[in-house]
Amino acid sequence: MTVYERRKATPEDIELILKNLRKFSRNELMIVADMEGQGLKQAVEGSRDVWCGFADGHLGVMYGVRMVSIVSNHAYIWMLTTELVEKHWVTFVRVSALFLEELLGQYDRLSVIAPLRSDISQRWLQYIGFKQTGVTRMYGIKFKTYELTKEALSNEKLTWLRGDEGWQPLLAS
Repeated sequence: MTVYERRKATPEDIELILKNLRKFSRNELMIVADMEGQGLKQAVEGSRDVWCGFADGHLGVMYGVRMVSIVSNHAYIWMLTTELVEKHWVTFVRVSALFLEELLGQYDRLSVIAPLRSDISQRWLQYIGFKQTGVTRMYGIKFKTYELTKEALSNEKLTWLRGDEGWQPLLAS
């Protein structure tokens, strides 16, 4: 049984995830900065909150929330992952849905982008309820844009993510 923990990111977590990033996450950081450490620093500094997810004490994911504007209740989320996420993908999907449900208690709408070539990221986003809203270009790279609202997350077809015992599946993958 795998134990999953989520907590606010520390400076040590930032260094740790840089050492263990999946190649795909590493490439995403290079899109927004010349150095991956600089890209992560920009993401962290621009975020309202940054968390880390651990499976059995090992860092698997770092994610953050940025406000789209100060006059809207709309947030943008970002995420970086290690290889551990692939090993514990069921737990990862369920924990992601729980996190999104919590965020939608604070925000009306969540947005995220995924590189056009990232089939895995796009499938994950659609699987947990995000809807594609368009395509945008950043730093010369095309990204698909996605959004999620409270109504979409509460859709009946997504209730399986909570499991039979509420969110008990968070403790096992």
